[in-house]
Formats: sequence, structure tokens, C-alpha cells
Amino acid sequence: MQRTTTRALAAAALLIASACASSGPPWLPPVTDAPTGVRKPGKFVWVELVTSHVERARDFYGKLFGWTFEEQNDYILVRHEGRRVAGIVSAADPERSEWIENLSVEDVDRAVLAARTHGGAVEHEAVDAPDRGRLALVSDPGGALVLLVQSRSGDPPDHLPPVGSFLWR
Repeated sequence: MQRTTTRALAAAALLIASACASSGPPWLPPVTDAPTGVRKPGKFVWVELVTSHVERARDFYGKLFGWTFEEQNDYILVRHEGRRVAGIVSAADPERSEWIENLSVEDVDRAVLAARTHGGAVEHEAVDAPDRGRLALVSDPGGALVLLVQSRSGDPPDHLPPVGSFLWR
């Protein structure tokens, strides 16, 4: 089975571009517009596209789904009809682009330990991102990447996704 690699997509673009290039703690936007205070462990709560073709991705998804884009530091926040739907981060590898799902967990450190115990790999150790929360990048034994997130503000509420939004994560 092929591992995701190019060293796990350069550790998911160095943990989503070292959480966007600040010299202090990593910065990533919250996973929801308004705090909910509710955590839904096991739910996919966010997604980021790691790609070296940022402008092509913006053009493609903008035309396909009507998405709009806001640049925040080195991070591009993606919206659909005003609602946050994703983020885009630049990666150095010109051969690969990958969507990285963010999975809500109750405790990132315990989830990292569980991943290691059950044959997964830790691609980037846990860090605290002030607006996002605690996160770590892990891969399963086949190399599929997932970003574990213990959201600081809570997870997004459940809703029926409109056309042009993500479904069936």
C-alpha cells in the first residue's frame, strides 16, 4: 500500500504552514464562525487543501462552487455563501495536492497515543494554535492523513449542507 508521503505531504505542509508563518504560536482560524462550546468527538469539523497550485485551486473551486476566498496571513479561508467551509495552504511539492480532514477529538494527546498504539504514525506532534485549539497530524497504517483537533471554541453545529458545500466527510 502506498503511503501518502512525500514525507506525509511534507507533514501536511508543515502543519498547515506552521500554522501560517507567525513567529509565535501557530495561527489557524477557528473551525466555526461563532463559538459553540460543544465538542463532537469523531466528527470531521474542518478541511484544508494543501497544494502548490493555490491560484489554480482558487480559480477552479471559485468557478465550480462559487466559493470566495479571504487571505489571512499565509492562510486562505474559503467561504460558500458566507459560511466557512475550508482553508487552503501552500505546499512545496508540485506533484501533489491533498485535502486534509480535521477530526474532532476530546483530547489530542490521548488520541496521538492511541494512533501510535494502533500502528499509526505521528507526522507532526501536538501544538497549540490560539484560535483553532490543540492539534496534531497523524496517519493511519496505509498513510492516510488526518489532523486531530481539540477545538478551542467548539465544533460547528450539525446542518444539512447546501449544494456547493462538503457532504459525506
